[in-house]
Amino acid sequence: MMQPVAIVTGAGTGIGEATARMLLDRGYAVVAGDVSAEALAWTDGVDDAAAVTADVSTEEGNAALAEAALERFGRLDAAVLNAGIAKRSVWEADDAVDVFDRTMAVNSRGVMLGIRHAAPRIAEGGGGAIVVVASTSGIGGDPMRFAYNASKAAAINLARAAALDWAVRGVRVNV
Repeated sequence: MMQPVAIVTGAGTGIGEATARMLLDRGYAVVAGDVSAEALAWTDGVDDAAAVTADVSTEEGNAALAEAALERFGRLDAAVLNAGIAKRSVWEADDAVDVFDRTMAVNSRGVMLGIRHAAPRIAEGGGGAIVVVASTSGIGGDPMRFAYNASKAAAINLARAAALDWAVRGVRVNV
């Protein structure tokens, strides 16, 4: 059996790093993505890990992650779309629109682009899974986190839509 390969976004710290390490422990090869090259230093010397500095809010960042999986490991079986930001803001703050736009770009657009670039490659390899890391904030709300709440609600519905669209091609999408 060939070694399974997964992309993990936001793999430089927290849940993303823990997920990437868990997958490595379970025999996966991992493409660890993060906006911070320094945060990905934990992958140095790990044979089955490839570090990719990438902004998930961009086409280029997501394409680089998928291409790294194929170039380094020859396949892609799974993606954990974990990258996210959760800055607090108040509605009338001078930077409220900027906070909203950046949060939506990473937490929602990043999910759409992650699925857009990973799902076809997973399907080409015979199927697999995508996990979108969301939050209960996407079905409820938290004070001073209107941007985060909206972005996670969007991520949840993007996963629902992707599950319907990609199931026929063997790609499970869960949130």
